[in-house]
Order: sequence, then structure tokens, then C-alpha cells
Amino acid sequence: MAALSDYITTSKQYEDNKTRWEQIRHCLEGEDSIKAEKERYLPYPVALGDIDRTSEEFIEQYGIYLNGAHYVNFTAEAVDDLVASAFRKDPTIDPEIPADLQYYEWKDESKTIAETVAAYGLAFVLVDYPTVEDATLEDDRDNFAFSVAYEPLDVLDYKEIKRSGKRRITKVLLRELDEDDKEMLRELYMDGNVYKQKTYREVDDIVVVTEITPVANGKTLDFIPGTFVGVTSNTTKADKSPVIGISNSNIKHYQTWGELFWTQTYNGHPQMVLTGLEKGWNAEAEKKKVKIKMDASQVLALEGERSGAQLLEINTSNLIHFQTLEKLESSMLEQGYRLKVNSKNGVESAEALKIRHTGDISKLGSIVKNIEEAMSDVFVWLGMFMGIDYEPVVTINKEFVPVEVDGSTLTSLTSAENTNVIPRGTTIDYLKSGGLIADGLDTEKLLSKIQETNPYLPAAQGNE
Repeated sequence: MAALSDYITTSKQYEDNKTRWEQIRHCLEGEDSIKAEKERYLPYPVALGDIDRTSEEFIEQYGIYLNGAHYVNFTAEAVDDLVASAFRKDPTIDPEIPADLQYYEWKDESKTIAETVAAYGLAFVLVDYPTVEDATLEDDRDNFAFSVAYEPLDVLDYKEIKRSGKRRITKVLLRELDEDDKEMLRELYMDGNVYKQKTYREVDDIVVVTEITPVANGKTLDFIPGTFVGVTSNTTKADKSPVIGISNSNIKHYQTWGELFWTQTYNGHPQMVLTGLEKGWNAEAEKKKVKIKMDASQVLALEGERSGAQLLEINTSNLIHFQTLEKLESSMLEQGYRLKVNSKNGVESAEALKIRHTGDISKLGSIVKNIEEAMSDVFVWLGMFMGIDYEPVVTINKEFVPVEVDGSTLTSLTSAENTNVIPRGTTIDYLKSGGLIADGLDTEKLLSKIQETNPYLPAAQGNE
């Protein structure tokens, strides 16, 4: 009896990154997902080390430990912040989208890709068209080409070849859910020079394999209309997740919270201490499984000559856990900021400042450029399926951090621009980034207007 798992193959890249990708997915899903993994993210406390882990006592004590740990979703907040920074201004497209492609929600699709790459460092985007057997021309008029972005955990395997110095994808195995939310597989592959698909579904304890040959305008395709999107490039290579450092710190923060709760619960309350017990009393008590309790709390029994009974209490406000939590939170905030800008020390030149604020050398800036390239390809493939010749240029905002305009920087930029050290319009772009000039105003028209009203300003030379 065949099972869906019999048809699954995985790439070495998938196996090498699976654990990290799963951790990021769990972090993004939140506290319930993290706690469902139990000791994977919250190891047993040292205090429970000698207890039989199958015993009721251990299960009860670990349950208290698990419930007391609090997970704050810094990882999801970091991804949301990165995407919000890239899309704080509407992306643009040129030329205008043709009427027959305006159904496609390209801005939302761009954000989805950005979320995936910002989280995992890799995404796969497929453009497809509904295939309906024996469909009439009238039936087909209701169909539209679409795109799907897959997380790397759902891109199980791939193959590529290098031909004439270019890499060509020849196979991609994808995991997805069918219309009944049941797991299925979709295999994209090249059969010679013809692009085909196979779907694998479990039905009544057998696997049903269906072969599809996609066509565009009645013609088969000689390539797979899909692209990988990464942090540094749009190749099959999996880049390191931009937020893996934040995710690791997030897990440590969760563990520290659990330890803090445990310490405050079991060590932070006053504990009765009995002293002056005979030598060997504790060993004999352990042997006979004897415990001294006062109400629900266990009494600490100490052997020695001096008898007495007293309460022992520690000051939990000075616990190291509070300092650790604070340091981890500061670290995660700093890591998130560094993904958007390239932090530098010292004084920057006017051009360097402009570059930094346009995101050209930040990790998020690299992701945005790759999404622009991918979305331009997506539109070409959508147009191919819809019978439209359309090759647009997609532009996404790269001013991730709002600029606080200051007088000295403005003076430096103006001077540098007037002497043609930096390109025309740099000063206006700086004012736009600071919100002092509306972003939609045309820079060249503003420059011409300034020149007309101020004829004594030096005319721009070169660098245009």
C-alpha cells in the first residue's frame, strides 16, 4: 500500500536547514506552537534532573515549569517590522498594468514574498494557470493566471542544470494543501523541453498521481515559470535567515522566563528550615522515602548540633534572570535595526549618508531588490498565460528608516550638489525622506522650478 511519503525526496539543502527553518516557523506561530514542542525549546530544569521522567511527579513538575514560561513573539515582530519598513511607501510599477492584468493583487503578493524571505532567507514563487479538462473557450474566460509563494519548508527538493553559463531549474517538489486541507505534493519538472506537473494525493489509502501539461496560448512551455527569491540573490542557494539571531535570542528569552518563574515559585517563597537533626537522618529519610512538609511546602532538613526552626527567604528582585531578560530584549531590538541599516561609526560623506538611507547596503535593501526582480519576472509569466506582452519594472521603497532632517546635513548636501560632487536631486530626495517634501512630487520638475525662480544658482553640470 503506497503512501504519500513514498514519493517524497528532499535535497541536501533542505536537510541542512530544516531544523533552523522549523524553529523560525514555530517562533512565528507563537507561544502555543513553541510550547507544543516542550523540551525542544524548554529543557528540563536542573532541579528535576534526578527524577524519573516518566513518573507522575516529573510530568506534573515539568507541566508547571512549561506553563510558567512565557513566550513573547519578538521574532514575528521583527519580520513584521522589516516588511512594514519596506512597504511604508507604496511600491510602483512602470509601465502601467494592462487592464487584463489588473485583477492581480501584486502589492499583496510582494508583501507575502517579503515576509517569507525576511523570515527564512528563501522563498519559491510559482506562476500557474488553472487546468480544466475539456474546458470550452467560454469556460476558460473565467480563469486567470496566479502566483503562489512557498516557504522553504514546503520546497522539499529541486534540481538544476548549468547550460551556457546559465542555471536552469529542471525539477521542484512542493508540499501543499488541497481543497480539503489535506497534504499533497506537486512536482514541477522538465520532460525534455516540455514543462510538466504531477500532483500526488492520498485517496482511500492509495496515492493518485495526475500528470498535467501547462500551456500558454495553446503552446507548451520550455521552462518552469518559477523563481527562487533570496537575501543575496535569486538562486536556489539558501541564504542564512535574516532573523535567525533574533529567533535564537527569542528562545533563550523564553527559557530564561521559565527559569525565573521556577525560581520565584519554588525558591522565592519563605521556606521552613529545621536544624540540629542527627547525622545520617537525611540518608535514612531518603531510603524510607520520608519527607517533612508544612502545609503544601516541603521543609528543608539540616543535620547538625544546633537545633532550631526558622524561615529562609531570598530576595528575588536581584535575580540574574531579570538582567538576562533585559539584555536579550535589547539585543533583539538592535539586531532588527541592523537589518534595515548598515550601522557605522564616525562621520559619513554626503553621498554615503544618502546611500545608507536608501537601503542600498542593508540586508533588507538586498531582499527588496531581489523581490523587485522576481515580481518583474512574475508579471512576464502572468502575461504569457493571459496572452499579454508585458515586461514592467517594479520599484519598492528602500528608505526603511525615516530620516530626521538636520541643518548641518542639509547644508552639506546642498553644497555638495551645487559643486556637482553628488547627483542632482540628492538634497530634494533627502527632504522627501524626511517628510518635508511630498514623496510624489517629481524631482526634476522641482529642480527646473528652483532654477527658474533662482537664476543665480549654479546650473547643474554632469552627474545627471
